[in-house]
Amino acid sequence: MNLEGKKGNLEGTWRAVAGRLEGNGQSLQTLIQSHCTSKTALTWRVFRISIYKGMKQKGESYAYKRGH
Repeated sequence: MNLEGKKGNLEGTWRAVAGRLEGNGQSLQTLIQSHCTSKTALTWRVFRISIYKGMKQKGESYAYKRGH
């Protein structure tokens, strides 16, 4: 998965991530750490906000926090 994709695709990306997490039980932290580098830090922040907003809309809790 490429987190450096266009910002317009982030909503679809977070939905895909949520689906994968439900499918294989992988933690969000592990998934992000395995794909995040210093080069994608800014993209990650936008991506994280998209995930947070999406989960809030679905009424799910968002417990994973990252120090920024």
